[in-house]
Amino acid sequence: ISAKEPSSLRGGLGWVWTRPGLDANYEITVPRKFDLRLKTAGGGITVAAVQGGVNVHTAGGSLHFDDVEGNVDGQTQGGSIHAAGCKGQLLIKTSGGGITIEAFAGPYVQANTMGGSVSADFAASPKADCVLSTLGGSVTARLPATAAVTLDAHTMGGGAKSDLPVQVEGATDGSKLRGKINGGGPSLKLETMGGSIRVLKR
Repeated sequence: ISAKEPSSLRGGLGWVWTRPGLDANYEITVPRKFDLRLKTAGGGITVAAVQGGVNVHTAGGSLHFDDVEGNVDGQTQGGSIHAAGCKGQLLIKTSGGGITIEAFAGPYVQANTMGGSVSADFAASPKADCVLSTLGGSVTARLPATAAVTLDAHTMGGGAKSDLPVQVEGATDGSKLRGKINGGGPSLKLETMGGSIRVLKR
């Protein structure tokens, strides 16, 4: 399914170019077991209640993922990203918005933004290396009390703290926090250039 501006809407008079407003919205229902590949140059995308893999790209809108069991690859150049109840690997990136992840039960997540805060709530301990990073906001990871990870937190513009006990490795000056939580496990890398880092107990 694709959408293009019809030629009848293109026109001009001399040096004056007129361009009527065009707003198209698609709501598509698919079987629950379905793989999706979606792309738009000017709008948000929402995917909910599917068991397949999801590949989503937009140049100008927000992304929403709800109850997706397959792997998610989502990128936007100008909007926020929200993911809730995802159970596969989660790869998400935005150049201009915040990222919020709720009740994540997948093996790992990589979430990156250039201009907003990142918050991730882990419903279970991750099974592979995870990265939460931003250049312009805070980073928050909420973990179960029994989560076993190796924390690598670093900030240039605030403090790094953890509610869960960390077996600290190396020197720390308040802006860095590295060490094992519950004996260690996959890496949990938290990075920001302009905010604080918090590891909270779920």
